[in-house]
Amino acid sequence: MHLTHTNYKEVESDCQNVPATRFNTCFHTIEEIPAQIRAEHLKCPSEEPCSFRRWLPLILEARNLDLNAVQIVKFTPAQAKLIIAASATSIITGEHNRAYEEDINEEIIPHLSSLKFPAEGLFMRLDHGSPKDGRQTVPGRLSLHSPNDIILRLTTSQRAQNEMRKILEEGSPTIDLNFLPFNKRMGSKREYRVYCAPAAGAITAGLSFDVFYDETDESSQLVELNVFDARSGCGSCLFHWINDWEKLYGDGERVEFRVTRQTDGET
Repeated sequence: MHLTHTNYKEVESDCQNVPATRFNTCFHTIEEIPAQIRAEHLKCPSEEPCSFRRWLPLILEARNLDLNAVQIVKFTPAQAKLIIAASATSIITGEHNRAYEEDINEEIIPHLSSLKFPAEGLFMRLDHGSPKDGRQTVPGRLSLHSPNDIILRLTTSQRAQNEMRKILEEGSPTIDLNFLPFNKRMGSKREYRVYCAPAAGAITAGLSFDVFYDETDESSQLVELNVFDARSGCGSCLFHWINDWEKLYGDGERVEFRVTRQTDGET
């Protein structure tokens, strides 16, 4: 295995680009795919095989959690549309949309009243992503401790809006919100993404998965699974789907591990 330390400043600078141009790329167009294999990537891969609910039992086992630790709230299409409507302003302002406050208090808040909030708070996840880009009621507090926390996180998250719209377009009868006890040690500083390319000529797709490593007891836990494809929404982290094509889609003979970290002299 080859270890590569990527310059933190370069990564930080590229993160300011929307979309990123050097690292953590995704949603590449068919024209960007190498011409000789373009025919194999005409369609974007389905995310269903890597859905959170499908792999939830394994995720719980890795965290030593019982199935009872999971709380699920099912929004109707009408409730999801209300959240999406409120987000039109909230995503811009980062605040609750007062124009929809009464409707949300009547239609959404009671639907969240069955949730039990442990002292450490809750972590929220939709089937194909978390609203981690949403605002926090208390800046810096990622855990959720009330229905209002949940509403603010959802209505200010572009990731959540994109997924709910997609679920509605697919005609699903419910939009499921999965809640787990919050683990404050989990975070990008301790998470690693593993890319597993499909075998050459294989019909089945590859996959990628995120792993949380806790150095206190040297344990590893499965966080989530994602699709493996340059045209998907799966970010390439410290790689670039196209520029590093041979490394990501290679035969696995030469595994590369990339890491970056902020040093004491960097701000």
